[in-house]
Amino acid sequence: MVWSDAHMTTLIDQAGLCRCGCGQQTKLATQTERLRGYVKGRPMRFITGHNARLQPHRPLFDRFWEKIDRSAGSDACWPWTGALCGPGYGKIKGVGRFVMAHRLAWEFAHGPLPDGLCVLHICDNPPCVRPDHLFLGTQADNVADMEAKGRAWWSAPGQPT
Repeated sequence: MVWSDAHMTTLIDQAGLCRCGCGQQTKLATQTERLRGYVKGRPMRFITGHNARLQPHRPLFDRFWEKIDRSAGSDACWPWTGALCGPGYGKIKGVGRFVMAHRLAWEFAHGPLPDGLCVLHICDNPPCVRPDHLFLGTQADNVADMEAKGRAWWSAPGQPT
């Protein structure tokens, strides 16, 4: 008898085995959820987190560059189109944790960040990841830049603190 992929998938589903190939038994669905493919009382397709095992690993460099919009022109900002954190800076999942997109852009262009330095924006646009719009400075430089550009919540623009 020839076993087709569809037939094998049906047998795996009936046996309640995880589809990632680990061979572990899945839980029974407690409710029907059509979007996830769950049917109440039937085995789930994956153990939680195992569906990611089927996705091919893509290098961080490739995932980073596909989330940048470089269409605005030669000197324009390159806004980050991926996930943003609260203040509007881009973020991307690195090795086990999220990293800030503008910091990663600096590292891809210039190498590792020296200890104690921050990546600052010349353009004052948090989602921008264009390397020539970024420069290094200390936290004190960052605060001084923020005050000089009138972004400090504790002082008026151009006013010394």
